Amino acid sequence: GTALAGDAGRKRYESSCKVCHTIDAIGAPEISSATAWDNLLAQGLERLYEIAIRGDGPMPARGGCSPCSDERLEAAVDYMIEQATQQHPSP
Repeated sequence: GTALAGDAGRKRYESSCKVCHTIDAIGAPEISSATAWDNLLAQGLERLYEIAIRGDGPMPARGGCSPCSDERLEAAVDYMIEQATQQHPSP
């Protein structure tokens, strides 16, 4: 986690990340897919931060938000993980 308030991650997500991560665009793991995030978390949290900051495949560096600080990007990653892992599959 980061030293930033939890709200910072949500705000960053909503302004920069949401456009791809709510609709599974270009392979972005959907925020509501616990399975996708479990698979990513298996690589380790530091790896997820690195992907957010440096980019990987179709994911642009900094999620396309060049002025975003590493801390804000990490907060957004934390927020997405939190959202994904508290989802429960519907019966």
